[in-house]
Amino acid sequence: MVELDDGRLYGIEVKATQSVLAGHVKNLRLWAARLGERFAGGVVLSLAPRAGSHGGGIWSLPLETLWRQPAV
Repeated sequence: MVELDDGRLYGIEVKATQSVLAGHVKNLRLWAARLGERFAGGVVLSLAPRAGSHGGGIWSLPLETLWRQPAV
């Protein structure tokens, strides 16, 4: 979890999987339910080749996103 300046929390998980399924975001969903308005969103970093939305402000991103340069 990362705490933002306004006190909201953002969850980050790392998974060694090629595809992010509903079960991979279950912990972020639990945190969202427990934190309510304090939950700012979450991300699962994985070996999957594409980003995806899992609803409720939860996203999956390829791990390589951390060091990949954006296209200009």
